[in-house]
Amino acid sequence: MIYESLDPNLTDGVEAICQSDWAAAQSILTRRLDETRHLGCRRATLFLLAFVARESGHGEVSNHLLEESRRTPADLAEPRILSEANPLLQNEWLAFNHWSPKESEPSFDVEPTLAEIDWATLLDSVLEGRSAEFERRWSGHLIGDSPDRHVLWNLLALAYLENGDLRTYEEMYSQRQIAPQSYEPPAVLLALLEQASLDQVLHHLVAGLWLTTSLFVPSQTPSSVPATNGEILEWRGSMETGFSLLAVGRAFEAAQQFGLLISQPLTNIHRCYTVNALALALFQSGEYAGAEEALRDLRNFEQTFDPAADPKLQEVFESWLHSAGAASENNSPFHNPFGSAPPCEPSAPLVGEPTGQKFSEAMASVIGHLQTQDLPSALRILRGLLTKNDTSSVTERFVVALFFAGTALLDGDHINAQEGIEDASRILEGGRLEDATLSQVQTLLRANGAKTLAEKFELSQMHTVDPWRDFPLDFQRERAGSIDQVSS
Repeated sequence: MIYESLDPNLTDGVEAICQSDWAAAQSILTRRLDETRHLGCRRATLFLLAFVARESGHGEVSNHLLEESRRTPADLAEPRILSEANPLLQNEWLAFNHWSPKESEPSFDVEPTLAEIDWATLLDSVLEGRSAEFERRWSGHLIGDSPDRHVLWNLLALAYLENGDLRTYEEMYSQRQIAPQSYEPPAVLLALLEQASLDQVLHHLVAGLWLTTSLFVPSQTPSSVPATNGEILEWRGSMETGFSLLAVGRAFEAAQQFGLLISQPLTNIHRCYTVNALALALFQSGEYAGAEEALRDLRNFEQTFDPAADPKLQEVFESWLHSAGAASENNSPFHNPFGSAPPCEPSAPLVGEPTGQKFSEAMASVIGHLQTQDLPSALRILRGLLTKNDTSSVTERFVVALFFAGTALLDGDHINAQEGIEDASRILEGGRLEDATLSQVQTLLRANGAKTLAEKFELSQMHTVDPWRDFPLDFQRERAGSIDQVSS
């Protein structure tokens, strides 16, 4: 957790390191390593022991401990600052985690002089996801007084998104800047966008709005309409692939599939269905801003949409939505993910389901689905709860973020898992959790055999929760033995 205070054992160990008392540091940290099951921060403890071993002349032992630390996942209580009194230790800890010294800003390798922006090459790097090249060549404009700073920030975020780094994209989106009222986009950039028929990008850029990948679709021209049945069959095959990915919880890959499909020549009716599918995939992958943008695009395309032109296609699209746990809205052939309520049907083997508030019922269903390893159903409920942040209590938001992280881990989605861990960490750091809500979830966990999480679901123990280890222990019991061996 960012800026989390170290516990007394870690503090004593770090103080011994600062005093170069390697024997005392080794003794304190070794004892603490034996207690990490309850205290957490196993990764940081291993790192400190590796530092001590190296400084005391035991290089091979240090390398072994450092490698073990790298293999150990971070938990909710991961400290950012180990010691401000020992710059060597602190800088090595930041480098070990690939963290910038300034948490609020990404670290850039700034060139001595600012290179002139080649907008054509820059746009290519964005659309092809070459974020490293973008940073190397133009990052200096991001931290200076460049009038195009907010646009470059936006485009770099899109390059990260195209490269599959959703976590960095979301961080950059949260730190976006509003365009100055007097801002005029470079004439060269406007000409390039106009030449590429990217009218939506032009409109948003001039209006000072945030750009998303769904906008980078050339305007429709008569020559861009599919002329053969083969092209339409190819479109249907690609849509089925995307919805198959959604059905198994691989929303980010589905969004990539639909995003690529949008760039192909499509009729208006096919484009509407594709954009709606993209909005659903973006929503389920946690990119809510992109989902909203896709729905706005859909409303523009929908002005000339005629469902009567192909009623059979509407039935097929409805079946695709159903396979992903969604449905069209009333009086509309399309699905609005922001307007959908999470399904709260209980799982059959669930024990002790509460009959109280809707949140408890939803969490009962989530835990039941986790027990039966029905991860897509658990994720759908959790995503529905995530959209109700404005009406949820702080403790409920913490529980949802934590379970979303754990479920995503079980599903192999480490990008969304890390985001959930960070969200839960920030909420836990605020220190406003309520015992009553935690006790409700603890009762559900105990009733359904999730003993590892149940033991820790108390206010005084929440900092010891390790989603990477605890969720597999409770909900993938066939792997528990191997996990225990790695952790011991």
